[in-house]
Amino acid sequence: MKKIFAVLCAAVCGCAQLPDVPARDALTPGQREFKEKLRAFSARRYALAKDISEKSGLPIPPEAHEFFKAAISGSESDVKTRADALHEDIQSYMSIPELRNALWATAYETMGVYVEIWEEWKKDVFLMRLFYEPILSAMPPGSVYFGGTDLGRFLPTLMNEVEDAGIFCLT
Repeated sequence: MKKIFAVLCAAVCGCAQLPDVPARDALTPGQREFKEKLRAFSARRYALAKDISEKSGLPIPPEAHEFFKAAISGSESDVKTRADALHEDIQSYMSIPELRNALWATAYETMGVYVEIWEEWKKDVFLMRLFYEPILSAMPPGSVYFGGTDLGRFLPTLMNEVEDAGIFCLT
């Protein structure tokens, strides 16, 4: 308590700066909830990549391991840096030849939810809900969803996965 009082007094007097507020605290409750879903999705895609790697004998390159770890941590700047190391732009094929195989989709979907969904829509989580909820709620478990565009692919796939909607997403 004394430390908080001292920091506040110093800030009011102008003789010290308040510490930076972590980015997580700057998020709204809806954004924090969605960010946790992004992290959970990233962890599931990383687990899937490891499973594919083990069963197919395809090694996961170190850059991909680092990317998934950043995505799971939720550090947006680290995700961006690591994603840039994996591809030239989100529309291009992976820059790393070791990912030009069955491992590609796990990394691409994880990049997509951060780059195409979170970065573009994080200011209004409500709009995200208006986009994916009608799609997923109209489909009973066991349905097949055919996604098309990146938005039609990444957001329904993400929400189906983390909310266990039981829909098979084919994108």
